[in-house]
Amino acid sequence: MGAGRGRRQDVPRGAGHPYPGPCRLPLPCRCPPCPASAGRAFAVKVLDAVVLHKAEIGGVHLSVRTREELDAAPDAIGPDRRYLVEAMAPVGLDLLLGVRRDLMLGPVVLAGLGGTAAEALADVAIRLAPLSVAEAASMPDDLAAGALLDDWRGGPMLDRLQFGRFVSSLAGALVASPDTAEIEINPLRLTADGLIALDAVILPTVPLALDG
Repeated sequence: MGAGRGRRQDVPRGAGHPYPGPCRLPLPCRCPPCPASAGRAFAVKVLDAVVLHKAEIGGVHLSVRTREELDAAPDAIGPDRRYLVEAMAPVGLDLLLGVRRDLMLGPVVLAGLGGTAAEALADVAIRLAPLSVAEAASMPDDLAAGALLDDWRGGPMLDRLQFGRFVSSLAGALVASPDTAEIEINPLRLTADGLIALDAVILPTVPLALDG
């Protein structure tokens, strides 16, 4: 598997993981929501290989439901940018999952709470890669906030086997790809129906030459 920042959906799907259905659109584009999707909410995100943290530059617009909101979101993202329209995921608990090549340890796996809280809390579990499904499934046990993953106050419960399979598969993908330096899925949302990968970044070992 080759590496590239622009291939953000390939890894979650390749690892057998759900990912919201996307639609890539160039600007300018003024398209109404699909009639078959009437009443659904969508997320509009900037699609740019250089942008690693979309929300920090105003590149993420959530709960877009109307034609007017869909027109306004690209205008806010900025001119001459491509964007991605995805179905909004169900509510849940956001996790962070990353695999990377550490200079001292080699390939490692990190898992913890995700979303905007990831850096502030720094509550992560670490394993060397590759790792078995059982090893991966045990990672949530290391988290200080691990209780949140087990039906906390009626919330969703993490399927450890599903989590372990996905983590093990993602770690194996990194190990098998010498051109890939890092894969980060943030957020990986835990919902009542299981895990959904909402966004991912893939970094190559050698920076890609970007057009323009």
